[in-house]
Amino acid sequence: MLAQLALPAQGYLPTTYRAFAPLAMAPSINLPNVQIEHPHYQVTEGANLTINIRLSVAATTPVTVKYATYLVSASSNDLQVVTNTLTFNSGETTKQITIATLQDSLIEQHEQFNLGLSEVVGATYGRTGPTIVMLIDDDANTQLSPSIPRSTVTAFQTYDWALNVYPEADSVPINIGQSQPVRFNIQAERQGLGMVQYRVVGSLAVANSGNVAAEIDTASLEIHYRLGTTQTYTMGADLVIDPLALTLTAGTNRTFPFSTTFVFATANGSAPSNLSYLAIVANVRAVDQAGPPRTPWSATRTLATTLPAPTIRGATITLQSNSVVEPSTLAAIASTPANYQTSSSVSYQHSANVTRVQNGQAMVVHTVSIPETGLSILAETPLQTSSATNEATLEFLDLEPRAAITVDAIPFTATLRVYDGINLNPAGINLVETDALPSVLT
Repeated sequence: MLAQLALPAQGYLPTTYRAFAPLAMAPSINLPNVQIEHPHYQVTEGANLTINIRLSVAATTPVTVKYATYLVSASSNDLQVVTNTLTFNSGETTKQITIATLQDSLIEQHEQFNLGLSEVVGATYGRTGPTIVMLIDDDANTQLSPSIPRSTVTAFQTYDWALNVYPEADSVPINIGQSQPVRFNIQAERQGLGMVQYRVVGSLAVANSGNVAAEIDTASLEIHYRLGTTQTYTMGADLVIDPLALTLTAGTNRTFPFSTTFVFATANGSAPSNLSYLAIVANVRAVDQAGPPRTPWSATRTLATTLPAPTIRGATITLQSNSVVEPSTLAAIASTPANYQTSSSVSYQHSANVTRVQNGQAMVVHTVSIPETGLSILAETPLQTSSATNEATLEFLDLEPRAAITVDAIPFTATLRVYDGINLNPAGINLVETDALPSVLT
């Protein structure tokens, strides 16, 4: 801005002075954000839901915003549908609204309605998108009562065994219609005793005393134990439930048998000397007709802390040996399953007679198992196909190259190579001399 100042001359000529003043600019205004406090809510039918609507900072001028409920799966019979306008006065940051839901006696699914903001003045939108409200039905009631009516504890200790199976040959060539023996060498030697294992056998009973059907979502068993009066240790246990038995209608119950094996977290798996507490705990969680999983129900059965002495398994074992051809269409096999008993160590050979039926990639698979310990091991011997082995090959040696076409005799040495298993009469091999020459020789 330019200003001219006229001062009294007092005998002098008037003088013009120039002065500058700053230009006034409009201030920059940062508008607050307005949003519903949380993106998700849930409320039980018949209750009131209180929701905060907030500004990010206090406004210096009034802010207005419209809020409304929108029905999704809920209906007007489930809540009081509202549409209203809020006003934030200067200095305010929070406003509360209340949405009333309506009670009924219907057993139904949980339902949804949304809450949204619109037509904001004096602010900008914060989080976009509607706020989701789940209306929880309180008429459906699933009440599970798990229990462990029976359980027994046994203990066992099993010898470890070193078991090896070695094919006698890397592969066996067999012509179609020909038979060959395929042999395997087996060695077994008893090692030391393994860890003491404890088996708990019992049943888990689950009753549904609610008014709607329940679908078992998860069911698990745990072994809890304490050493003295200190920390409780937990070990998972197996519980197998038939998928067809997962649904419990109202007023019914089901019983699920279980058998689980565990070892204590000690150096050799034996029971701790200061075991003060041992229990099996069942946890069952269900989904009722209304939807989401409920808080799990639990049942505990205390077991004896004085555990039984283990029985010894695998001191004497039976080795079971058998051979098969895979695929069975390519060869026939005569193999009688063989059993050998031992209490220390044993070495033996198992032989199977194999007859080739047709060409193709095949192998003899030999399996040795110990039923007393559950140990099983196998070895394989490939059978060579006829197309790869039943051809004699004639290899020419000492051939000298010729620079031009010639009809002179070329001396050579030939070696005939024949694989084992081919019935070939050397006297029947003829070398035929010919004068025919190819049109081009290189």
